[in-house]
Amino acid sequence: MKKEENASISIMKIICVTIILILISGIGVMAVNTDLKDVKIVLQNGYEMTALTSKATVSEVLEENNIVLEDNQKTIPDLNEEIASGQSIQITDKSYNEVQIAKISEEGAKTSLDQLLENYAPITEKIVVEQVTTPNKTVTKNS
Repeated sequence: MKKEENASISIMKIICVTIILILISGIGVMAVNTDLKDVKIVLQNGYEMTALTSKATVSEVLEENNIVLEDNQKTIPDLNEEIASGQSIQITDKSYNEVQIAKISEEGAKTSLDQLLENYAPITEKIVVEQVTTPNKTVTKNS
């Protein structure tokens, strides 16, 4: 009777060890297949932090690091853009014009083209003329 009990206990031990090894190897495979990115985040006050993430977009990276943007802040690159390893995310203030355009856009169909255009900065075109002197080439011919 004791031999049978010892045999069943050793079989149980082998099965438990095998299951543990399978779980550990599965976790190892999942860790190798995860695409981790090293991303630098520059906050508005100048503080820089580095985050190691597997997220794909800027908004997901910020959410993962518990960073919430205020209404007057924006990110460079945009929130919906994909992020690559080594890339940095910068949080800055929206300009006054961007805030006004956002307010007007929220009103929907009530806004007119003139209201939208008055919030854009005017475009200035300049023509620059430069004089560049080039050295004369000397050609020597034997006769």
